[in-house]
Amino acid sequence: MNTIICAMRTEERSLEIARLAVRMRDLDERVVGFDIAGAETGWPPSLHGDAFAFARANQMHITMHASEPPDLELISDALVHGAERIGHGVRLQADVDLATGRMGRLARAVLERQICLEMAPTCNTQIGAVPSVAEHPIGPFLRIGFRVGINTDNRLMSNVSMSSELAAVALAHDLTNAEAGRLAVNAMEASFASWTERRHLVDHVIAPAYAVLD
Repeated sequence: MNTIICAMRTEERSLEIARLAVRMRDLDERVVGFDIAGAETGWPPSLHGDAFAFARANQMHITMHASEPPDLELISDALVHGAERIGHGVRLQADVDLATGRMGRLARAVLERQICLEMAPTCNTQIGAVPSVAEHPIGPFLRIGFRVGINTDNRLMSNVSMSSELAAVALAHDLTNAEAGRLAVNAMEASFASWTERRHLVDHVIAPAYAVLD
């Protein structure tokens, strides 16, 4: 288990928290990343540019949620400020024609850079971002080649677990075992654990487990 230290988007202490994250990382290697949490609309990553610049300058991993209204600006801004992973990212579907696979510049950038989209289908449905899990873009995105993974977001409020969320997505999108395994591999490869640990878990835990199912 590793720790990502978060600053609140609605506060003005993000640079202080980024500095704390770097200091803590130097003391404990289980501190692996910096994030901003809380309300997204009206609080874009650019308000915390100094904090992200400091984190990047100190080789700290960066993730941030970016998928609330008004449009695609938060996702674009997240990339500008160094996001390696994007929480939710469901709004990116506005830049992708799911029927043809054609996409705009932003979606193409996310795809080509293999930025991980930490998608939370149940939560995204509950807040009205999509009408249902079946209409969530996670299945089409996975098949197009986006690096998507499953995230519960808030297990208490959404009343989900990783197992229940994977089961719901697999059922709604008719995932094959290989596709379900791809979701797990995507998430592990995008984690902020050491590369050695990630490769060990993919090669010796995830891949063998899904191979048995084929």
